[in-house]
Amino acid sequence: MQDKKAEDIVLWDVSELTDIAYYFLIATATSVTHSRTLVRELEGWLKERNINILHIEGVEGGRWILFDLLDIIIHIFLPEARNFYDLESIWGNARNVPI
Repeated sequence: MQDKKAEDIVLWDVSELTDIAYYFLIATATSVTHSRTLVRELEGWLKERNINILHIEGVEGGRWILFDLLDIIIHIFLPEARNFYDLESIWGNARNVPI
């Protein structure tokens, strides 16, 4: 996603805070078109590596897109949605993992 200019990318280890995933990857897109571009790029990258996507939601609206990879959940937000849902506050105890 860095190659496609996603912004404010963070990776958190949430394994000690929840049992829904080990990691959250969060990125910001600059527009709905950009978020959909990131989705296509990510889908291709995962497919090349034979990584199964359990579920994707939010692509149609493009404001908050979620990829469920079982152990990793990827969130792609538009800036206003990222601010509104404020996962940084909700999961503030998560350990930041350098990318």
